[in-house]
Parts: sequence; structure tokens; C-alpha cells
Amino acid sequence: AGTYVENIDYNNKQLVVASHFLSSDENEDFISNTIIDGDSTASCVTINAVGSELIGFTLTNGFSNDEGKGGAISVRESSTISHCLIINNFSDQYFTPILIWYTADDSVAFDHLTVFDNYNLSNGINNGIVWLEALTTDVINISNTIFGHFEQYGGEQPIQNFVNNYSNYPLFCDSENGDYSLAANSPAVGNGENGSNIGALGIGCEAISLTYHV
Repeated sequence: AGTYVENIDYNNKQLVVASHFLSSDENEDFISNTIIDGDSTASCVTINAVGSELIGFTLTNGFSNDEGKGGAISVRESSTISHCLIINNFSDQYFTPILIWYTADDSVAFDHLTVFDNYNLSNGINNGIVWLEALTTDVINISNTIFGHFEQYGGEQPIQNFVNNYSNYPLFCDSENGDYSLAANSPAVGNGENGSNIGALGIGCEAISLTYHV
């Protein structure tokens, strides 16, 4: 656990980069407390080797003003990203915290991510996942994930498998103060695959009272 101010580049190597979440019987504290801070200089993580994985981090303060890179994550090869909290990343020319640039017959998977409070500084389209230059043989799998929307630019329509995702405000405990765990009455609780929670983090507080005034 700790904050690492750096921009990780897989440098064309097949790697699994993980926090202690991976070896801790899925202790979600490691997701919140193991932080990759992009220092507002580049993508937090660039994945460019087939079969690589990223597991169990908070990615924050990444920045991109390059249309070929995401503010938080840039993906250039088949890979898997799971159990990550992706918050407060920024982009300028493009509009996404996560950008996938397909090469040939790629398969990219996102599972149990929370993608929230990421912003584009030019056009106001936030919390998106974007893929470029896809082929009909490319595959994108997004499951058990909280995010805003997805977009495709260039290329053809890839194979899309979207399972148990959520795109509205899911009742976080206290996102304004950095707590993106779920309230007990969140619609993301228990509605993931096999009864899991949707997003990177589980229940962190009691039910939040919802009061409506007419």
C-alpha cells in the first residue's frame, strides 16, 4: 500500500502488475490504498504487450492531451484490467479515461472497475471507455463495472460483451471525500455476476436515506 507518483509503461513486456489485493483473499482496502498517481503528466498506465494484466489499484491524476492515449489507461494489446478504482483523471483532445487502440484480433477485458469523476477539459464528455480502429474480429468484454458510456471511432464494429454493468450514480458512501465504496442500499450491491457487487469496491457504509421533496 502507498502512493506511487509515476507513469507505468509495460514496455512491450507481458506482465501482471498487481497490488496485494491479488494475494490477500481480495481485501479491497488494497485497492483504495495502493495508488498510482499520474502526476498530471501522462497516462497512469500504458499496456502494450499481449496477455498483460493490471489488478487491484486506484488510478488517479493521469492526464492526456494526445488523441491516441487515455487519461488513466492506454491499452494497445490484448489484456485484462480488473478490480481498479479509476477516479479524477483528465484528458484534453480526447474524451476518455480509458482508451483502447486495437491492433489485430485483440481481446480486451475490464472487470469490477469503478470509473467515476474523470473529466474531459474540452468537450465535457466524461467517464467514457473509447476504442479506436477496431476490427470485426476484435473483442471487448466489460463486466461488473461502473462507468459512464462507451464510444467507438474508426474501424469496424468489434464483438461486444457487456455483462452486469451500471452507468448511473450508484450511491457511493462519500465520493466527495474520496470514499467510493457502496452504501448498503446501492443498486450496485449484489447485482453483479453471480451475486457479486458491481464496481471495484464493496459495501462501506449503512444505507443512505433518500429524501424527496414534492
